[in-house]
Amino acid sequence: MPGAPVSACDITVRYLDRFGRQREYPVSEAGEVPFEELAPLERPVPYPGRQSFVTNAWASATDQLLACGSLRQQRCGMVLDRDLAVGLRSAGPMELRWSR
Repeated sequence: MPGAPVSACDITVRYLDRFGRQREYPVSEAGEVPFEELAPLERPVPYPGRQSFVTNAWASATDQLLACGSLRQQRCGMVLDRDLAVGLRSAGPMELRWSR
C-alpha cells in the first residue's frame, strides 16, 4: 500500500563485521553491534563537482583512522577528535534497508 508507514520490524541494518564479512540483521537485534569500531561498508567516493576527496583522517586521541569522503567529514572528525568525551568515531559503518 503506497504511503504505508515502515515499522521497525521491516528495517534491517547492513554492516561489515570486524572480520570484514557483510552482515544484515533486523534493527531490533543490532543494539549490541559496536558500529563505532567497524569499517565502512564501502570505501567513500568523492562527490563529483564538489570539494571532495577520499582520505584516512587520523584521530590523535585513539590512534584510529577514519575513512572520509569529503572535506565536511574530515572537518567533523577534527572537531570530534578534540572532544575528550568522544572515544571512537566512524563514518558510514552501516546501511539501513527496508522494502515497501
